[in-house]
Amino acid sequence: MSGPLAGLEGTRIQRVDVPEPDLLALGLHGPDVRATLLLSTSPRAAGVGCVHERPRGLVTEGIAKLLRNLLEGTRIERTLDAGGGALAIDLRLGPETLALIHEGATKSPNLLVLDGLGRVVAALHPDRLAPRGLQLGEPWEPPPSDLLRDVPGDLPALLEAGRALLETRQSQRNAERRVALLRGIRRARERMARRAAATLGDLDRAAEAPRMRQDAGALLANLHVLARHCVVADLLDWSTDPPTARTVEIDPERGPKGTAEALFTRARKLEAGASIAAARHAEAHAVVARLDALHERLMTSDDTALEALEGEAVQLGAGPKARARVARRSRNEPSRSPFRQYVGHGGRPIRVGKTARDNDELTFRHATPHDLWLHVRGASGSHVVVPLGRNEACPPELLIDAAHLAAHFSHARGEALVEVETARRKQLRKPRGGAPGQVLVAQGKTLALRVENARLARLLAAAHAAGD
Repeated sequence: MSGPLAGLEGTRIQRVDVPEPDLLALGLHGPDVRATLLLSTSPRAAGVGCVHERPRGLVTEGIAKLLRNLLEGTRIERTLDAGGGALAIDLRLGPETLALIHEGATKSPNLLVLDGLGRVVAALHPDRLAPRGLQLGEPWEPPPSDLLRDVPGDLPALLEAGRALLETRQSQRNAERRVALLRGIRRARERMARRAAATLGDLDRAAEAPRMRQDAGALLANLHVLARHCVVADLLDWSTDPPTARTVEIDPERGPKGTAEALFTRARKLEAGASIAAARHAEAHAVVARLDALHERLMTSDDTALEALEGEAVQLGAGPKARARVARRSRNEPSRSPFRQYVGHGGRPIRVGKTARDNDELTFRHATPHDLWLHVRGASGSHVVVPLGRNEACPPELLIDAAHLAAHFSHARGEALVEVETARRKQLRKPRGGAPGQVLVAQGKTLALRVENARLARLLAAAHAAGD
């Protein structure tokens, strides 16, 4: 088939999601197509592609609900280049027609829904309409762009484009995380430097404590010669050899004795605060050194180290308030995935839990009752899940691929022969009070797997970006 998205013509849109603010996911169903069409409007990662598994993320609300009401149930009649680098997807539901426009070749990409008269009835980014001189209810015109877009037509090419699109979006998110982390480290370092400077002031003031004690002692030693309302006293300090002359200011409200007691009290406080200030000064310098080291590692590390570096930054106070604000706005960002996703035989996804707690999350929250579950028998390791349809049998090659991943992500890694337990998700249950990752299996089966290194290498090289 030729032309953009030609291989998707005739399919029906079964599900509409907006998993991220700048991403539309259309679940398609057709005679030969079971895939999710992704339309990205990120300025630095705009594009179109297909994936087998729809991305998870935001709850359905706002614009997502509107697009779901407009698009679900429609059938893709044709796709064409609409000019200005825009892609048009003509849709039909009974006698009604709509057009979905992807403006992916502009500085501010957008997704628009047009009615049968070509008027804009919805936009994924309404705020991007005004700079174009557009409003809801007005006719749409192609954007002023002479860029040509190369959108694949057949499904295999679209799947490859979808994989590349997700990788690009992930790289973009990682770059944004890296910039935010650098900013947080810089703010924290400046804050620690100010704290270190402030503690130096406390230490300087503490240096006055010996003089205060000497002044107080001189006052007490000369109380018999001082008048009650004296404000300045020229005294001899007999605690030194030879005695030294001292001039001491006296608080007229306290008098000589009260002033001496106040000086002793102030000296004790300064001396007590000196040890605290010294400890805080050393601590602030130590944090600055750790932040400098963290900055250096961030500048030289790859994206796989970002999560660990972010955790260390939080411990050092590098932007926790900013992170809290982001957490309150977390619907703008997808949550952390508890599994890695790999591509098995036939392009089918295979999910592998990351930790023991993630194993529970994957098995009991993400897997459906019909999915196939795998785990190495008699050894700790990751839960592996193969998504399957109702009453669908797992293809033999896909089963062997999943078993290889179960063996690799377990304490049996490196063994030539491994026993892998398999069961449908509905045959599992979590024992009461069981440890993270512990399950009880009813009517499971055991597969004797002879590990093929070439197959395992192929699987590990085909990690699906969306699951990392």
